Amino acid sequence: MTLNEKTYGCLLGVAIGDAMGLPLECKSPTEIREKFGYVDTYISNKTHHFAEVSKEPIGTISDDTQLTLAMMDALKGKYSIDRIKQSHIEASNGKWGTPVGWGKTTRTAIANLKEGKNPSHVVNGAGNGTCMKIAPLAIFFAYKAQGKFSDKHNMILMKKCHEINNLTHGDQRCSVAAYCQARMIIRAMQDEIPYDSRQISDMIIKDSIDAEGMLAWEIDESLVMLSDRLIEFHTDRYSDKSTSFVSRQICTSQSSFILNSYPLVAYCLAKYLPYRNFKYAITETINAGADADSNGSMVGAVAGALWGISVIPTNFVTPIRKWQMITAQIKEFEQKLKEK
Repeated sequence: MTLNEKTYGCLLGVAIGDAMGLPLECKSPTEIREKFGYVDTYISNKTHHFAEVSKEPIGTISDDTQLTLAMMDALKGKYSIDRIKQSHIEASNGKWGTPVGWGKTTRTAIANLKEGKNPSHVVNGAGNGTCMKIAPLAIFFAYKAQGKFSDKHNMILMKKCHEINNLTHGDQRCSVAAYCQARMIIRAMQDEIPYDSRQISDMIIKDSIDAEGMLAWEIDESLVMLSDRLIEFHTDRYSDKSTSFVSRQICTSQSSFILNSYPLVAYCLAKYLPYRNFKYAITETINAGADADSNGSMVGAVAGALWGISVIPTNFVTPIRKWQMITAQIKEFEQKLKEK
Protein backbone atom coordinates (compact mmCIF):
# COMPACT_ATOMS: atom_id res chain seq x y z
CA MET A 1 0.00 0.00 0.00
CA THR A 2 1.37 3.42 -0.93
CA LEU A 3 1.94 6.41 1.32
CA ASN A 4 -0.63 8.19 -0.84
CA GLU A 5 -3.37 5.69 0.06
CA LYS A 6 -2.39 5.79 3.71
CA THR A 7 -2.37 9.59 3.78
CA TYR A 8 -5.92 9.75 2.44
CA GLY A 9 -6.99 7.00 4.86
CA CYS A 10 -5.46 8.77 7.86
CA LEU A 11 -6.87 12.23 7.19
CA LEU A 12 -10.30 11.00 6.14
CA GLY A 13 -10.23 8.87 9.28
CA VAL A 14 -9.89 12.08 11.31
CA ALA A 15 -12.92 13.65 9.62
CA ILE A 16 -15.05 10.49 9.85
CA GLY A 17 -14.40 9.94 13.55
CA ASP A 18 -15.01 13.63 14.20
CA ALA A 19 -18.30 14.01 12.28
CA MET A 20 -19.69 10.64 13.35
CA GLY A 21 -18.70 11.14 16.99
CA LEU A 22 -19.80 14.79 17.36
CA PRO A 23 -23.48 14.05 18.21
CA LEU A 24 -22.29 11.68 20.99
CA GLU A 25 -19.83 14.09 22.60
CA CYS A 26 -20.24 14.49 26.39
CA LYS A 27 -22.70 11.58 26.58
CA SER A 28 -22.22 8.44 28.63
CA PRO A 29 -22.32 5.00 26.99
CA THR A 30 -25.61 4.33 28.79
CA GLU A 31 -27.19 7.55 27.50
CA ILE A 32 -26.07 6.75 23.95
CA ARG A 33 -27.54 3.27 24.11
CA GLU A 34 -30.84 4.47 25.55
CA LYS A 35 -31.28 7.33 23.05
CA PHE A 36 -29.83 5.89 19.86
CA GLY A 37 -29.13 2.20 20.28
CA TYR A 38 -25.81 1.37 18.63
CA VAL A 39 -24.56 4.23 16.42
CA ASP A 40 -22.88 3.03 13.23
CA THR A 41 -23.79 5.88 10.89
CA TYR A 42 -24.16 9.67 10.92
CA ILE A 43 -26.93 10.98 13.17
CA SER A 44 -28.44 14.35 14.08
CA ASN A 45 -26.65 16.80 16.38
CA LYS A 46 -29.95 17.98 17.89
CA THR A 47 -29.30 16.39 21.30
CA HIS A 48 -25.77 17.78 21.62
CA HIS A 49 -24.82 19.18 25.01
CA PHE A 50 -23.86 22.57 23.52
CA ALA A 51 -26.70 24.62 22.00
CA GLU A 52 -24.58 26.04 19.18
CA VAL A 53 -23.52 22.55 18.08
CA SER A 54 -27.08 21.19 18.32
CA LYS A 55 -28.05 23.53 15.45
CA GLU A 56 -25.47 22.02 13.11
CA PRO A 57 -26.62 19.57 10.39
CA ILE A 58 -25.73 15.88 10.17
CA GLY A 59 -22.13 15.26 9.13
CA THR A 60 -20.76 18.52 10.54
CA ILE A 61 -17.02 18.60 11.21
CA SER A 62 -15.75 20.25 14.36
CA ASP A 63 -12.43 21.50 15.74
CA ASP A 64 -10.77 18.10 15.28
CA THR A 65 -10.98 18.32 11.50
CA GLN A 66 -10.80 22.11 11.21
CA LEU A 67 -7.51 22.26 13.13
CA THR A 68 -6.19 19.24 11.25
CA LEU A 69 -6.88 21.18 8.04
CA ALA A 70 -5.00 24.12 9.56
CA MET A 71 -2.01 21.86 10.26
CA MET A 72 -2.13 20.45 6.73
CA ASP A 73 -2.16 23.95 5.33
CA ALA A 74 0.82 24.99 7.44
CA LEU A 75 2.90 21.91 6.57
CA LYS A 76 2.58 22.17 2.79
CA GLY A 77 5.98 23.85 2.82
CA LYS A 78 8.88 23.47 5.24
CA TYR A 79 8.09 23.11 8.92
CA SER A 80 7.54 26.58 10.39
CA ILE A 81 6.06 27.29 13.81
CA ASP A 82 5.22 30.82 12.65
CA ARG A 83 3.22 29.38 9.75
CA ILE A 84 1.45 27.02 12.17
CA LYS A 85 0.55 30.00 14.35
CA GLN A 86 -0.86 31.80 11.35
CA SER A 87 -2.83 28.76 10.20
CA HIS A 88 -4.49 28.54 13.63
CA ILE A 89 -5.51 32.18 13.43
CA GLU A 90 -6.86 31.69 9.90
CA ALA A 91 -8.86 28.64 11.04
CA SER A 92 -10.35 30.59 13.93
CA ASN A 93 -11.33 33.29 11.44
CA GLY A 94 -13.33 30.74 9.45
CA LYS A 95 -11.00 29.55 6.70
CA TRP A 96 -12.33 25.98 7.05
CA GLY A 97 -15.87 26.99 7.96
CA THR A 98 -17.41 28.54 11.04
CA PRO A 99 -15.54 27.14 14.08
CA VAL A 100 -17.60 24.36 15.68
CA GLY A 101 -17.00 22.89 19.11
CA TRP A 102 -13.65 24.54 19.72
CA GLY A 103 -12.35 24.03 23.26
CA LYS A 104 -11.97 26.95 25.61
CA THR A 105 -8.21 26.41 25.96
CA THR A 106 -7.64 26.59 22.20
CA ARG A 107 -9.96 29.57 21.76
CA THR A 108 -8.24 31.49 24.55
CA ALA A 109 -4.77 30.66 23.27
CA ILE A 110 -5.58 31.75 19.72
CA ALA A 111 -7.03 34.99 21.05
CA ASN A 112 -3.66 35.48 22.76
CA LEU A 113 -1.88 34.72 19.47
CA LYS A 114 -3.94 37.35 17.69
CA GLU A 115 -2.85 39.88 20.30
CA GLY A 116 0.79 38.85 19.94
CA LYS A 117 1.07 37.63 23.52
CA ASN A 118 4.00 35.39 24.39
CA PRO A 119 3.65 32.74 25.69
CA SER A 120 0.29 32.31 24.04
CA HIS A 121 -0.74 29.03 25.67
CA VAL A 122 -3.16 28.56 28.56
CA VAL A 123 -1.01 27.54 31.53
CA ASN A 124 -3.27 24.77 32.85
CA GLY A 125 -4.68 23.73 29.46
CA ALA A 126 -4.74 19.92 29.40
CA GLY A 127 -7.30 18.94 26.77
CA ASN A 128 -7.14 17.02 23.49
CA GLY A 129 -6.44 20.04 21.31
CA THR A 130 -2.88 19.10 20.34
CA CYS A 131 -3.36 15.35 20.07
CA MET A 132 -6.41 15.51 17.82
CA LYS A 133 -4.71 17.70 15.15
CA ILE A 134 -1.26 16.07 15.10
CA ALA A 135 -1.87 13.67 12.18
CA PRO A 136 -0.45 15.99 9.47
CA LEU A 137 2.82 16.31 11.41
CA ALA A 138 3.06 12.51 11.68
CA ILE A 139 2.47 12.16 7.93
CA PHE A 140 5.05 14.89 7.30
CA PHE A 141 7.61 12.79 9.20
CA ALA A 142 6.55 9.55 7.51
CA TYR A 143 7.29 11.08 4.12
CA LYS A 144 10.53 12.57 5.39
CA ALA A 145 11.73 9.27 6.89
CA GLN A 146 10.66 7.18 3.87
CA GLY A 147 10.25 4.03 5.97
CA LYS A 148 13.42 4.56 8.01
CA PHE A 149 12.14 6.37 11.10
CA SER A 150 15.04 6.41 13.58
CA ASP A 151 15.89 7.52 17.12
CA LYS A 152 17.10 10.79 15.61
CA HIS A 153 13.66 11.32 14.13
CA ASN A 154 12.10 10.52 17.53
CA MET A 155 13.92 13.40 19.20
CA ILE A 156 12.95 15.83 16.44
CA LEU A 157 9.32 14.64 16.48
CA MET A 158 9.13 15.16 20.25
CA LYS A 159 10.55 18.66 19.87
CA LYS A 160 7.95 19.55 17.22
CA CYS A 161 5.04 18.07 19.21
CA HIS A 162 6.21 20.06 22.22
CA GLU A 163 6.54 23.26 20.20
CA ILE A 164 3.08 22.87 18.66
CA ASN A 165 1.54 22.05 22.04
CA ASN A 166 3.05 25.20 23.53
CA LEU A 167 1.02 27.32 21.13
CA THR A 168 -2.16 26.43 22.95
CA HIS A 169 -1.78 23.99 25.87
CA GLY A 170 0.47 24.63 28.85
CA ASP A 171 0.34 21.13 30.32
CA GLN A 172 3.23 19.12 28.90
CA ARG A 173 1.38 15.83 29.35
CA CYS A 174 -0.47 16.98 26.22
CA SER A 175 2.89 17.05 24.41
CA VAL A 176 3.47 13.46 25.53
CA ALA A 177 0.05 12.32 24.25
CA ALA A 178 0.60 14.12 20.93
CA TYR A 179 3.93 12.32 20.55
CA CYS A 180 2.31 8.95 21.30
CA GLN A 181 -0.43 9.60 18.75
CA ALA A 182 2.07 10.76 16.12
CA ARG A 183 4.28 7.70 16.66
CA MET A 184 1.31 5.37 16.22
CA ILE A 185 0.35 7.08 12.96
CA ILE A 186 3.93 6.84 11.69
CA ARG A 187 4.05 3.13 12.57
CA ALA A 188 0.75 2.65 10.76
CA MET A 189 2.11 4.45 7.69
CA GLN A 190 5.13 2.12 7.79
CA ASP A 191 3.17 -1.10 8.54
CA GLU A 192 4.87 -1.55 11.90
CA ILE A 193 1.82 -2.09 14.12
CA PRO A 194 1.36 -5.69 15.31
CA TYR A 195 -2.08 -7.30 15.38
CA ASP A 196 -1.81 -8.18 19.06
CA SER A 197 -3.52 -6.11 21.75
CA ARG A 198 -0.85 -6.58 24.40
CA GLN A 199 1.95 -5.62 22.01
CA ILE A 200 0.06 -2.50 20.92
CA SER A 201 -0.53 -1.50 24.56
CA ASP A 202 3.14 -2.03 25.42
CA MET A 203 4.15 0.02 22.39
CA ILE A 204 2.05 3.03 23.44
CA ILE A 205 3.14 2.77 27.08
CA LYS A 206 6.81 2.71 26.03
CA ASP A 207 6.24 5.75 23.81
CA SER A 208 4.74 7.66 26.73
CA ILE A 209 7.64 6.77 29.04
CA ASP A 210 10.17 7.74 26.37
CA ALA A 211 8.40 11.05 25.76
CA GLU A 212 8.25 11.84 29.48
CA GLY A 213 11.98 11.15 29.64
CA MET A 214 12.66 13.55 26.79
CA LEU A 215 10.62 16.23 28.62
CA ALA A 216 11.79 15.38 32.14
CA TRP A 217 13.30 18.82 32.64
CA GLU A 218 9.91 20.48 32.09
CA ILE A 219 7.31 18.10 33.53
CA ASP A 220 6.20 18.55 37.15
CA GLU A 221 7.05 15.22 38.81
CA SER A 222 4.30 15.73 41.41
CA LEU A 223 1.64 15.26 38.70
CA VAL A 224 0.13 11.96 37.60
CA MET A 225 1.91 11.03 34.39
CA LEU A 226 0.21 9.86 31.20
CA SER A 227 2.26 6.67 31.38
CA ASP A 228 0.76 5.97 34.83
CA ARG A 229 -2.76 6.23 33.44
CA LEU A 230 -1.95 4.11 30.41
CA ILE A 231 -0.47 1.38 32.59
CA GLU A 232 -3.50 1.54 34.88
CA PHE A 233 -5.97 0.83 32.09
CA HIS A 234 -3.86 -1.49 29.98
CA THR A 235 -3.75 -4.45 32.31
CA ASP A 236 -5.32 -7.88 32.16
CA ARG A 237 -7.97 -6.59 34.57
CA TYR A 238 -9.61 -4.73 31.66
CA SER A 239 -8.73 -7.00 28.75
CA ASP A 240 -12.13 -8.72 28.62
CA LYS A 241 -14.21 -5.64 29.42
CA SER A 242 -16.31 -3.65 26.96
CA THR A 243 -15.08 -0.26 25.81
CA SER A 244 -18.18 1.26 27.39
CA PHE A 245 -17.18 -0.21 30.76
CA VAL A 246 -13.63 1.12 30.44
CA SER A 247 -14.97 4.52 29.35
CA ARG A 248 -17.05 4.73 32.53
CA GLN A 249 -13.96 4.00 34.62
CA ILE A 250 -11.68 6.47 32.85
CA CYS A 251 -14.02 9.33 31.99
CA THR A 252 -16.02 9.78 35.16
CA SER A 253 -15.51 13.54 34.72
CA GLN A 254 -13.66 15.94 32.42
CA SER A 255 -13.94 13.67 29.40
CA SER A 256 -11.67 15.88 27.29
CA PHE A 257 -8.90 15.93 29.93
CA ILE A 258 -5.88 14.32 28.28
CA LEU A 259 -5.31 11.88 31.16
CA ASN A 260 -8.85 10.60 30.69
CA SER A 261 -9.25 10.78 26.93
CA TYR A 262 -5.96 9.47 25.58
CA PRO A 263 -5.94 6.32 27.75
CA LEU A 264 -9.37 5.51 26.27
CA VAL A 265 -8.06 6.15 22.73
CA ALA A 266 -5.07 3.92 23.43
CA TYR A 267 -7.36 1.23 24.84
CA CYS A 268 -9.48 1.34 21.67
CA LEU A 269 -6.41 1.15 19.44
CA ALA A 270 -5.10 -1.87 21.31
CA LYS A 271 -8.45 -3.61 21.41
CA TYR A 272 -9.83 -2.94 17.93
CA LEU A 273 -6.88 -2.69 15.52
CA PRO A 274 -6.38 -6.49 15.73
CA TYR A 275 -9.87 -6.93 14.21
CA ARG A 276 -8.60 -5.27 10.99
CA ASN A 277 -11.94 -3.53 10.50
CA PHE A 278 -12.00 0.27 10.07
CA LYS A 279 -15.74 0.66 10.62
CA TYR A 280 -15.70 -1.46 13.78
CA ALA A 281 -12.79 0.49 15.30
CA ILE A 282 -14.55 3.82 14.71
CA THR A 283 -18.02 2.80 15.85
CA GLU A 284 -16.85 1.02 19.00
CA THR A 285 -14.85 4.11 19.95
CA ILE A 286 -17.64 6.66 19.46
CA ASN A 287 -20.24 4.50 21.23
CA ALA A 288 -18.07 4.73 24.34
CA GLY A 289 -19.12 8.39 24.52
CA ALA A 290 -17.13 10.94 26.55
CA ASP A 291 -15.09 13.12 24.11
CA ALA A 292 -16.46 10.96 21.31
CA ASP A 293 -15.57 13.18 18.36
CA SER A 294 -11.94 13.67 19.39
CA ASN A 295 -11.56 10.03 20.41
CA GLY A 296 -13.11 8.89 17.14
CA SER A 297 -10.87 11.19 15.11
CA MET A 298 -7.71 9.92 16.82
CA VAL A 299 -8.61 6.25 16.40
CA GLY A 300 -9.73 7.00 12.84
CA ALA A 301 -6.36 8.60 12.06
CA VAL A 302 -4.37 5.52 13.10
CA ALA A 303 -6.78 2.98 11.57
CA GLY A 304 -6.94 4.94 8.31
CA ALA A 305 -3.15 5.24 8.17
CA LEU A 306 -2.79 1.50 8.78
CA TRP A 307 -5.27 0.25 6.18
CA GLY A 308 -5.52 3.12 3.71
CA ILE A 309 -8.41 4.69 1.88
CA SER A 310 -9.46 1.44 0.17
CA VAL A 311 -11.01 0.06 3.39
CA ILE A 312 -13.13 3.15 4.04
CA PRO A 313 -16.73 2.73 2.82
CA THR A 314 -17.97 5.47 0.48
CA ASN A 315 -21.01 5.97 2.72
CA PHE A 316 -18.61 6.94 5.51
CA VAL A 317 -17.17 9.79 3.44
CA THR A 318 -19.88 11.45 1.35
CA PRO A 319 -22.22 12.34 4.28
CA ILE A 320 -19.47 14.53 5.78
CA ARG A 321 -20.21 18.18 5.18
CA LYS A 322 -17.44 19.73 3.04
CA TRP A 323 -16.07 16.28 2.19
CA GLN A 324 -15.06 17.43 -1.29
CA MET A 325 -13.12 20.37 0.13
CA ILE A 326 -11.43 18.03 2.64
CA THR A 327 -10.35 15.55 -0.04
CA ALA A 328 -9.09 18.41 -2.21
CA GLN A 329 -6.96 19.66 0.67
CA ILE A 330 -5.61 16.16 1.32
CA LYS A 331 -4.63 15.89 -2.34
CA GLU A 332 -2.81 19.22 -2.27
CA PHE A 333 -1.09 18.37 1.03
CA GLU A 334 0.07 14.98 -0.24
CA GLN A 335 1.34 16.40 -3.53
CA LYS A 336 3.41 19.02 -1.70
CA LEU A 337 4.95 16.31 0.52
CA LYS A 338 5.97 14.29 -2.52
CA GLU A 339 7.70 17.32 -4.01
CA LYS A 340 10.13 17.56 -1.08
